[in-house]
Amino acid sequence: MDKPDIEIKDLEQKARDGNATAQKNLGVIHYYGKGVEQDDTKAFEWFEKAAQQGDANAQCDLGTMYYNGDGVQQDDNKAFEWYSNAARQGLKQAFNDLRQICLALTEKAIKPLNTGALFEAAALGESRNNLALAAAIVTLLGSYAEQQPTNAGPKYDRS
Repeated sequence: MDKPDIEIKDLEQKARDGNATAQKNLGVIHYYGKGVEQDDTKAFEWFEKAAQQGDANAQCDLGTMYYNGDGVQQDDNKAFEWYSNAARQGLKQAFNDLRQICLALTEKAIKPLNTGALFEAAALGESRNNLALAAAIVTLLGSYAEQQPTNAGPKYDRS
């Protein structure tokens, strides 16, 4: 057994013991096939474990896998959710990914998204990111609002 095999075995043990950093690192190893056979399904599983423990990088990686459909069925809404989770923790890459997904979604028919999370993420970012995200939000919400029927709400008889 050579040194990389020993290091991967050690990392796997730490990951099985619940170490989020080890889980994220195993996700990277499997995603890129570094020292192991490339396997999107295993990468997704390890990223998901780390992401559920709050690892911002793993949350962002999970968002990318959902967005691209790598090892999982493509899902813009889940990508948006995971990118938002990472952005709320201040991960700059997640802000960039959120901006890109918002711009891409304006080109598609979209489902309702958790835009409150995006507003919260924007409030935590740098001012340049805030402006870009605000522009994406306005575009996104404008496109979405145009597709929705108007509903004035219930009518109440005041007599």
